[in-house]
Amino acid sequence: MYSKLGDMGSARQVFDGMTHRSPVSWNPMIVGYAKVGDLGAAVEFFERMPEKDTVAINSMIDAFVKFGDMDSAKKLFDEMTDRSVVSWTSLIAGYTKVGDMKAARVLFEEMPLKNLFTWNAMIGGYCKNNQPRRVLELFQELQSDSCPFCPDEVTSVSIMPAISSASMIDLGRWIHRYARKLMLD
Repeated sequence: MYSKLGDMGSARQVFDGMTHRSPVSWNPMIVGYAKVGDLGAAVEFFERMPEKDTVAINSMIDAFVKFGDMDSAKKLFDEMTDRSVVSWTSLIAGYTKVGDMKAARVLFEEMPLKNLFTWNAMIGGYCKNNQPRRVLELFQELQSDSCPFCPDEVTSVSIMPAISSASMIDLGRWIHRYARKLMLD
């Protein structure tokens, strides 16, 4: 609770008073320190954590991504033995954030199992990095029969800037009809 509220002084007091600490008690400290902007304390807690689970590693990858430290995020990702869809998507989102769409796309293509969050991260990344053609290509791929996912509200909103920058009014109208048909907000 204290970590979620950003009160890391109180969170630390409770943590220090614990006689037994499980990953469930370490993880909020890592996330909390990252949330308040203290990457050093987050790293310190992560390094001191006796048993690092996937949640802790993903939390640390996310912290590195938030601070734009993609080298550390990638190093931690590479050391993981059990990568989840969250691990992959966090790293992809980080690369899109720093504008390295080539690295993001390589990970996207290598990813064994994708979900709609991953697709949206790539589509949004291309949009943020002014690559409207790539946005539309990926959106078309998402629409194909070979893809098990269906675009959602996030996808629809993400592709609108690409459509407007490419001046594709007909496609924009189609997206609008599509969103209404699926009753997307």
